[in-house]
Amino acid sequence: MAVSFEWKKSQGSRDVVEKVQLAGSFPASQWNPVEMEKSSTDEKWALKLDLPPGEYEFKFVVDGNWVIDEDQPTKLSEVGTLNNVIVVKNDSSTRRIFNLFIG
Repeated sequence: MAVSFEWKKSQGSRDVVEKVQLAGSFPASQWNPVEMEKSSTDEKWALKLDLPPGEYEFKFVVDGNWVIDEDQPTKLSEVGTLNNVIVVKNDSSTRRIFNLFIG
């Protein structure tokens, strides 16, 4: 199932973001950060992953800082860290875009 993840810098923020990555319990990366692609027109980064059905925890890595999207579902991990979570199902209802806005 193709799942799109998106991180976007909030309007009015003066911080310059150089690099955004996505890390999670995904089969191919197992918490190793994967580069997200920056849009040429705005402060938006995106990454599409093909994920089999299951539950996945993830975080964004913004210029080396591990952060969650507070507007998306979260879960406390087995080691006590707060992560975003997505449940991928065998239907089109999973196709969600995760946005993170930093002020």
